[in-house]
Amino acid sequence: MSQFEASSLDALWEELSPHVEWPEGFGLVLLFAGHPGPVLELRRRVETVMGAREKAVRVVEPVSVEEVAGVVQRVLQPEEQDGAVWVSFLKNAGVEGWAEATQWTLKWLNERRFLLERDVGVPMVMVLPLEFRDRMYVIAPDLWTVRSFVGVVPAPEVSRGRVSEGIESRPSSMMKGDGESSGFVQAKPGLAEREWARLVDREDRRSVNPSDGFLAFEQALKRGDVGAARRIAFETFELISSPTQRWIGEYGLEHILAAMDSLEKRQRRFASIALENLGRVEMDSGNLQAARSLFQRSVDVSQSLADADPHSAQAQRDLSVALENLGRVERDSGNLQAARSLFQRSMKTRQSLADADPHSAQAQRDLSVALNYLGRVERDSGNLQAARSLFQHALSIAERLHELDPHSAQVTFDLVQLLADLSTVTDEPNDYRARALSLLREMNANGQVEGYPERERLLRELTEALDPT
Repeated sequence: MSQFEASSLDALWEELSPHVEWPEGFGLVLLFAGHPGPVLELRRRVETVMGAREKAVRVVEPVSVEEVAGVVQRVLQPEEQDGAVWVSFLKNAGVEGWAEATQWTLKWLNERRFLLERDVGVPMVMVLPLEFRDRMYVIAPDLWTVRSFVGVVPAPEVSRGRVSEGIESRPSSMMKGDGESSGFVQAKPGLAEREWARLVDREDRRSVNPSDGFLAFEQALKRGDVGAARRIAFETFELISSPTQRWIGEYGLEHILAAMDSLEKRQRRFASIALENLGRVEMDSGNLQAARSLFQRSVDVSQSLADADPHSAQAQRDLSVALENLGRVERDSGNLQAARSLFQRSMKTRQSLADADPHSAQAQRDLSVALNYLGRVERDSGNLQAARSLFQHALSIAERLHELDPHSAQVTFDLVQLLADLSTVTDEPNDYRARALSLLREMNANGQVEGYPERERLLRELTEALDPT
């Protein structure tokens, strides 16, 4: 059996899903991955399938070398509600001793193949770091023999997916929307991009407004051109830091970060936005370490600006955005405790801003998004009651905003996302699913499809969950 290498996550799921939906008894699915984001999405899809059958996915995911050694025992302890078992060795792959502990555990599981087939009794998905891809058949030949499917998880797509879950952006007066790339439509550069190219090509660029670069960046990312988005982000930072010089291409990330120290207050805010844009591109490309460095520096700058002007709502919101961006990286890296801390700090700031201006739709939506971020971390950590409470609080805000502006695609999709999230942490999910599906179909009927790449996936999953036949 050859390894299936998919061009997209949807293509992989199409091949993989029958192996978790239809087998009778034990079946082994092997996945090799280099990035946790797409793996988490696959796990959620498996959970959706099992949830529709009122079954659970038992997750075995060690977070330390010591826990890796306990995987065998945990796998061989079936539970009545098991619909599938999800075993992942990806969370802290790369730390000292992890590869050796994983290899030892695979050998022990290999020796207990009979027990797996006899006692587990349901499909088991095993996620391994890419480095095991060409060694699995040597390390665990018996497991390799009984595998039903082998696949390589593709790197993250250009689009981050969920609008409310994606990387946050600055206010709409500075940048459009929430900063999400919206898919792979490789259209020609738009008006904002062409205008930016004209402006940045000037010999004297001192009068060029960085906001034009931010708009051009959003447009490039929206049409799926990561290369153009990265170039524009670099050009914008170059303009902010040295409008009379051109040095991009001669220096790397370290030089960019060092250049922040010499900037004035207004320049530092613009430069922080440019850093976040660079971080978003790196995150979309799967370069989490680079994204973390960029977002951390943005947090540092935003924190200093907020401390210098504690009564500035703009400075406080900028800080909350920077914290959420860094939290996203930590969550995608599997560092849920760090992500929780960052999201809590952001939510506290958002709550203060919403309390100070209760009639601001922007401030209220910001709070709803912050609650949703934190709710997802709690759900990923298995704290379903906490997640449910946070989702319900966010939903109450989103519903009020939808009543005020029922024709807004952004507001409607926020509501869809929250209803879908709530359906994952409740014993009676179908009411939430039905309402979310109704809103999605309403968006389709109104032609509100551009900029929401996850719409089709949600539409499919909600339909299947409500009618599994």
